Amino acid sequence: MLTVDHFVSECLCSFSTDVRSPSSSDIGDVKVQLERKIEELSLRIREMAPNEIPLGQVEELLFARDVDEELEQYRRFERELDGGESQFAFATVRERCGNSQLLVRPSTNPRLPIPGACHRMDWSVSEVTTRRRMGKNVHRYGRVQEPTLSQLQAEVIRSGGLGPICTSTGEVVAGEQAYYIGTTSGLREGIINPALVQWRDEFGDITHEWALVVPDCEQLRDRDFQGDSGAWILGNGE
Repeated sequence: MLTVDHFVSECLCSFSTDVRSPSSSDIGDVKVQLERKIEELSLRIREMAPNEIPLGQVEELLFARDVDEELEQYRRFERELDGGESQFAFATVRERCGNSQLLVRPSTNPRLPIPGACHRMDWSVSEVTTRRRMGKNVHRYGRVQEPTLSQLQAEVIRSGGLGPICTSTGEVVAGEQAYYIGTTSGLREGIINPALVQWRDEFGDITHEWALVVPDCEQLRDRDFQGDSGAWILGNGE
């Protein structure tokens, strides 16, 4: 189970706490996925190149404009990731739940199948220190498996996100269809598992948590979900 610590880097030289996105542990997973995409596009460009090209059609046939531009957009991501981890710090934690240990609270969800169940508290309030990273609760691209070329290009202008704005939260409903859009795996759809997951933390506290079950997830490995940290779980109607 992820915690606030997943996105926080404790600085030993001071009392400040930096929030990073992507998190330090996710950067490697994002890079691997990005390398695969770049190799895929590079291979597609090589395969599209004809064996013989009339001199008057060299530029038209040798350079697949859309694919070449898409490759350049992903190379832009690659350059951004190579800029060093410090560039991903965008906020400082001011308040967070718990002091020496994480807190739990009784559930207020009337639909909860286990009476008296508790949930693990895991929140933080941070001050954004980098203006260009000011959040707007907007999807990066919207509900798509993979962004289109036009979406990749538009992201340069609208770095805050191109998708719909998230304006509210609600109680979890068992069996409800939902989805999320992961940084590395893209669109994943699933169902809220009616059976709560029992979780024991490092302090021995037991809580019950909701989980999103993705179809055929038993055939997937942990690494298939790595890099998706922090994605919002949304109902199908949102």
